[in-house]
Amino acid sequence: MINKTSIIRELSLTILAIILLLLLINPLHLWMPSQLQMYLVLVLVLAVLILGLFFIREKVQDEREAQHRSFAGRIAFLSGSLIALIGIVIQSLNHNLDTWLLLTLGVMVAAKFLARFYSDSHH
Repeated sequence: MINKTSIIRELSLTILAIILLLLLINPLHLWMPSQLQMYLVLVLVLAVLILGLFFIREKVQDEREAQHRSFAGRIAFLSGSLIALIGIVIQSLNHNLDTWLLLTLGVMVAAKFLARFYSDSHH
């Protein structure tokens, strides 16, 4: 059974996080003073942390639901990895590689492996 309240909360937080990320891009610094930007960063961090708590606490009811969540997790991992990898390639070609991209991709890959290893050894 789909919990509509949970979906609405998760969707609202996801949309909020995406809007905040788009606002923070502001590459020309035309409209955002630094104090407002810091408040947006704080709200973004809180939104992503709360969204993460929802994802951690979610419970599956049957095998089909578990399969759907697993598929969503794989798509999210592959999407994040692809974006980080594209950033690494582009920045490497520009000779301006940001170590945060390397760290992000490394943590994503290591976390995926460790979660899979833990799950396989404890279930």
